Amino acid sequence: MSVPYPLLLLSGLLGGTTPEDSTINVIEQMQKFGLPTGPLPDGSPNLNLVSEFARQKGQDLAEAGSGFVNVAIPPDIILPSGRPSQLTLSGKKF
Repeated sequence: MSVPYPLLLLSGLLGGTTPEDSTINVIEQMQKFGLPTGPLPDGSPNLNLVSEFARQKGQDLAEAGSGFVNVAIPPDIILPSGRPSQLTLSGKKF
């Protein structure tokens, strides 16, 4: 996937991901598969959803605490004219 250069310059304005958003996405996918996502018949909370949020929160904390990105920068960043070239960097999120 390639993102246009002007949009990449604006990417710092994006909010990023949150455990809440990730959990909502998981719940929506569960609903598409017909899995129950509402409260239990006695009205108590669905512990599967609570567990999913705890997993998403733990993953977010682990990434914030020790996650990093490696990026390879090609050697042709500066053109002979002295002007930076437009380039696309690729990286790996660990």
